[in-house]
Amino acid sequence: LIGSCDTVAHGPHELQDINELLDYKPEGGGGTHMPAIFDRLEEVALRPDALIILTDGYTDYGDAPGYPVIWVCTSDRAASHGETIEINGGR
Repeated sequence: LIGSCDTVAHGPHELQDINELLDYKPEGGGGTHMPAIFDRLEEVALRPDALIILTDGYTDYGDAPGYPVIWVCTSDRAASHGETIEINGGR
């Protein structure tokens, strides 16, 4: 499953193969409110084994959702919960 988030969560969308992943275009625009992702997953009754979120880290992380969250950040900001992995992107 894949989705995107600005001030609201878009998705989740089920992918059938790698080509769909490569062709995926994130929906939405500026601004990010990460709690919208957790709310959306609850709304569609999905509880992932783990959730991987790609972000610049300049966001409200919200409260821990009760499952593992891995934040892959393009900045040196650390999330308030879950595990943060910094990648060197865009700096």
